[in-house]
Amino acid sequence: MARHRWSLLCHEAREGQGNNLDLTGVVDELHVGGVPGEAIEGGGIAISTNLTVVSVWHRDVWDVPEHLEMRLVFLDPSGDELGVTGPSQVNLPQYPVVRMMAKVELLPLHRYGVYTIRVERRSNGGAPWVNAGGEITLGIWAAPAPAAQLNPQLEPKRA
Repeated sequence: MARHRWSLLCHEAREGQGNNLDLTGVVDELHVGGVPGEAIEGGGIAISTNLTVVSVWHRDVWDVPEHLEMRLVFLDPSGDELGVTGPSQVNLPQYPVVRMMAKVELLPLHRYGVYTIRVERRSNGGAPWVNAGGEITLGIWAAPAPAAQLNPQLEPKRA
């Protein structure tokens, strides 16, 4: 059986020298500026992220080819499903390990808090989706206000 090893969220991922994976800017939280909490909770918005989810899969039996499908399920802080990607084919016919990369250009934002990106799998042929054993958590918070807004006494003095 093919198994999920790990997944993470980053700004950029690419194949490097010697079949290594180069990851830039691993992300575990985002700070969103200029959006009042009332606007978000009033109906939600989509924020532009331009991030990449990287997942690594491997075969249990290294000389038996494997095929499955994967998808990403986006959950808000209360566990409500916001969206689903894919499915994407995970094919391990020739090599025992495969890397999957999925671009995440927009994220739905319904409230500030910790969101979850759940990695799911199913056997080809329409089997039910199951948790692959991987979840990525992503804190989305209001960006701190500039110091002058927090304390007017810190506003720069004009000559």
